[in-house]
Amino acid sequence: MRGVSEWFAPTLAATVIAVAGSCADSPVRPTLVVSTPTPQLSGVFPGVQRELRPVLAVGNAATVGPVGSVVYQFDLSTNPDFRPLALSGTIDQQLPRTLFAVSSDLLPGTTYFWHVRTIAAASGFASPYSAIQRFATIDPPPPGAAALQLYVANGCRTFFGEREFTVYGDLIVSGSHWRFTVLPNTNADSTIVFNLAMELEQTSGRLAGTVHGMAMDPIGFPINIYGLSGSSPASVAGTVGMDGTAAGTLNGVFNFAHPSFGLGDVCTGADIPWVLKPSR
Repeated sequence: MRGVSEWFAPTLAATVIAVAGSCADSPVRPTLVVSTPTPQLSGVFPGVQRELRPVLAVGNAATVGPVGSVVYQFDLSTNPDFRPLALSGTIDQQLPRTLFAVSSDLLPGTTYFWHVRTIAAASGFASPYSAIQRFATIDPPPPGAAALQLYVANGCRTFFGEREFTVYGDLIVSGSHWRFTVLPNTNADSTIVFNLAMELEQTSGRLAGTVHGMAMDPIGFPINIYGLSGSSPASVAGTVGMDGTAAGTLNGVFNFAHPSFGLGDVCTGADIPWVLKPSR
C-alpha cells in the first residue's frame, strides 16, 4: 500500500505519447508531458484543516507539448486504498494554484484521505496520482447540542486556510422564537466561546433576527461576529427546511484576527451563508 504523507508530495512526471494524424503524415510523434500536481497547505498552519467542507489545494503541474487545457481530479475516501470513494470531482486549473472546495458536508469525527492527478482535458491523458494526504473533520456535536455553521467567502480564508466555522450549543424553539446560544468550552471547533447568540423569529417558514458574539478557535484566532455599524449585532435571515434545519445568510462582519500577528481577514457586508442544525 502506498504510504501516507500529511501534506507535501514530490512532483513526479508521466510521459504520454499522442499520435497526430497517420504515421505517413506525421512520422515524428509529439511527446506530451503531464506531471503530477503537488498537494499544498491551504493555510499557514499545517494540519489545521478540520472543516466538514474543506478546501484542498495543489500546486499546478508542469506540462510539455500541446497539452491544451488542464483539469485536476480530486478523490476523497475514508480508506487509504480509496475503496469506496466518498467523493470524486474535477476542477479547471486556477492561478497561481488550484483550489478544490468540497461542496457538501463530510462525516464529522472522521479521517479522510485524498489524492489528486492532472488530466489533459482534450486528450484525457492523466498523470499518476499524488502522494496520499489526510485530514480529520471536527467531532460530532455532543448529545442534545445543535450545530451552527458559517461558511466564509474565498477572500476570508486566504490567510487561515479556513472556510467554515462551526460551533455547538443549545437551541430552544418556543413558538415562533428560535434562540441559539453557545456556552464556554462546550464544542469541538473552539476552545472558548462566549457571548455568542442568535435570536430569530419565524413567520410563515421564514426567519429573521440577529447574531453576535466572539469565539477563540483552537489555534488562538479570535473570531468576531458583529454588525456593519460596529459592535451591534449582525442581521440574519433564512428559512426552515422540512427536516427542521434552518439556513440563510448573515449580513455584517465576520472577522478573524491573530492576537500576536495582528493579521486577519474580514468579510464585510457579504451574504455569508449559515446553517443551524438542531439536535436529533
